[in-house]
Amino acid sequence: MKKTLFIAALALVGLSGCQEYLDRQPLDTPAAATYFTNEAEMNLALTGVYSANYWVVGSVPAQVFYDLYTDIGLERSGGLASGSFDANNGTLSTYWSFMYQTVARANVVIQGIERNKANVPIAVYNRLQGEAKVLRAWAYYHLMGNFGDVPFYTDPLTTEQFYTLARTERAKIADFLLTDLDDAAAKLDWASRERGRVNRGVAIGLQSKIALLLGRNQVAADAAKKVIDGAFYGLNPRFQDLFSLAGQQTNVSREIMFEQVLPTDAAFPVSFIALGQGSRTLAGQSGRFPLQALVDKFETIDGKRIDESTLYNPARPRERRDPRLKFTVS
Repeated sequence: MKKTLFIAALALVGLSGCQEYLDRQPLDTPAAATYFTNEAEMNLALTGVYSANYWVVGSVPAQVFYDLYTDIGLERSGGLASGSFDANNGTLSTYWSFMYQTVARANVVIQGIERNKANVPIAVYNRLQGEAKVLRAWAYYHLMGNFGDVPFYTDPLTTEQFYTLARTERAKIADFLLTDLDDAAAKLDWASRERGRVNRGVAIGLQSKIALLLGRNQVAADAAKKVIDGAFYGLNPRFQDLFSLAGQQTNVSREIMFEQVLPTDAAFPVSFIALGQGSRTLAGQSGRFPLQALVDKFETIDGKRIDESTLYNPARPRERRDPRLKFTVS
């Protein structure tokens, strides 16, 4: 009997030891439960959200392709642009994954800094939370624009939620985001803390874009007016400077409201101009084209639409037009 009890006791000790040994945080990567203890960790985690926001397909940012899915652009090859796709389309699943990765990381950061807000000055907490909220709203804006009603969540998912979360009407998502962006805008300055970060203007401007997506035109107009009245932004005197590295550097937070800074020394750099959008005379492929609808959107030099202005001459359509036309469509 004593021998049996001794063996049982050893088993319990061994089991307890195993539980203590196995109940450990990862040794090679941070764990969300024990992270966010100081400003440096919070900033690094927020950088991960920005990193997740680089939605690159091949070597081209995903947004470059968006115009091809509208009436102002045409893609020669079949696919999303032609409407010949289904739920198994690889591009769609890539966009979906990109956007939800941004949402997931933003949710972790927002929850983590909230849990440890006492560890940093309130101004730091406000900025970090505000930036994370804007990035999350940016992802949801694109999800709603691409897919309509989508799964919506603002906390890290549980395992059960991952498999059972249903879609939410995009009107309800928009209601939440518009309020959330009000809070974010109040916590951010007009000027970004550093190049590539979101700011108050981005938060309010995103409100306008979300409202337009839902047809809430007055809300969109009011938000856009706030950006204008902020007197922080302005057009670049040289439109072509927006498309050179030097010009972009001098234009930070003026006409360029939200930029994603890309490395210039990479072996295979990401390009904002896809090979297929270049002229064959410049070694391009001419696989993506502007349409007449894009050309017609450029006003005449009096600021009026071509169907309103007496300056517009259909026989000479390029004359007396917004000078940005010649830099956009050659």
